[in-house]
Amino acid sequence: MRDKSLACRKRFQCLKDPSHTMTIAPLIPSRRDLRSAFTLVEVVIALGICASVMIALLGLLPMSLDQMRKARNMTTVARISEDIINDIQLMQWDDLEALDGEKREYDDQGATVKEVAGNQYLKVYTAEIEVDIEGIILPGSTEERNDFAKRVTIYIMPTKGKSYNLRTIAETDDRVTTVSTVIARLTEQKDPNDK
Repeated sequence: MRDKSLACRKRFQCLKDPSHTMTIAPLIPSRRDLRSAFTLVEVVIALGICASVMIALLGLLPMSLDQMRKARNMTTVARISEDIINDIQLMQWDDLEALDGEKREYDDQGATVKEVAGNQYLKVYTAEIEVDIEGIILPGSTEERNDFAKRVTIYIMPTKGKSYNLRTIAETDDRVTTVSTVIARLTEQKDPNDK
C-alpha cells in the first residue's frame, strides 16, 4: 500500500514540476512491437479453419432436425396409442367389437380433433382400430380361441387430413406405426336374464 502511494506521489510531482522531463513514447512502433502482430497469412489460415469448422457444424444441422422430428413423432404416437388403449380399458366388453374399423383424428400434439367445419388443417394424425373379434389363441393352449381375450391393433400414421386405409398400407408404408395389445376380461359376465 505504501509503495503505491509513493509511486503516485512521484507521478504527481512530475506533473507539477515543469523542470522535470518526461519521456514521450515514439509514434513509430519498434521492431519488437511489429513482430508481435499477426501477418495476413496467419489471419487467412485462422479464417479457413473457422470456416471449415462452421461448415462441419452446419452439415450436422439437418441430421439433428430429422432426429428431433422422429422423436416428436414417436412421442405423439405414444400419446395417441395410450389414449385409445385407455378408452378401450374403460369400455364394456360387449362394446369392444363396435370399435373395429373406427378411425380417429388427432392434432400434432396427440389431442383428439373434433369434427368441426374448417378444422382440416388441425388433423395431423389418423388412428385406425382393429379388434380381433374371434378372440385369440393363447400360447400353450389348444388350437381353440379364447373368448376372454381379444387382440386390439392400432394403426397410427401422420396423414395431414388425408384419408387412407391404414390396415392395407401398414405392411408396405414405413410411416404407419402399429401398436398391438391384448385386452382380457378377467371374469365371465353372466347375462342378468339367465338364472
